Amino acid sequence: MSFSDIIYLEWLYPIRDYYKSSELKLDLDKLVSFIENNLTLRTSDSYKAYAYYVLSKCERYNDSKIAALYQSVKDKNLLAMTYCGLYYTEQGDSDNKARGKIIADEVRKYLQISERSVSINQPNSDGYWSYFGNETEQMSLILRLLVQIDSKDRMVDKLILTLLQKQKTGYWYNTATTA
Repeated sequence: MSFSDIIYLEWLYPIRDYYKSSELKLDLDKLVSFIENNLTLRTSDSYKAYAYYVLSKCERYNDSKIAALYQSVKDKNLLAMTYCGLYYTEQGDSDNKARGKIIADEVRKYLQISERSVSINQPNSDGYWSYFGNETEQMSLILRLLVQIDSKDRMVDKLILTLLQKQKTGYWYNTATTA
């Protein structure tokens, strides 16, 4: 299983109803099962958290595994913590949104606030942070999490301003962050 498998699933699953399976050239149900069955082969907590998050968008929930993963990454891996928070908040019900808020409050501890902007004080990581992108992508994920909790949160404005400042040259670090 590769990182690309999960990215394909994240991009294609939401549009599955608009295309025939032959047009997508990919059986998304088989891809979902493949990711679920091979997830334990990966050792990176960031990778697992991202996979569980994407699977939750496919209505494949595994609350016990995401809860255990969160306990193992808490205060160690900001990227994995953020994906765990997104896993809960995007489910929509009040109990999961409350779990997502608890995680968002933990994530918030790693945001270094200046007068108008924010930087990330990264805890120890499993090394996959750079694989997923850079600080811009991390801030974007944190922004997504905080907006789902409270879009009027003043930290949201600071994150947006920081992201705009990072794009002052017209683009960010790479095509993934610019898109």
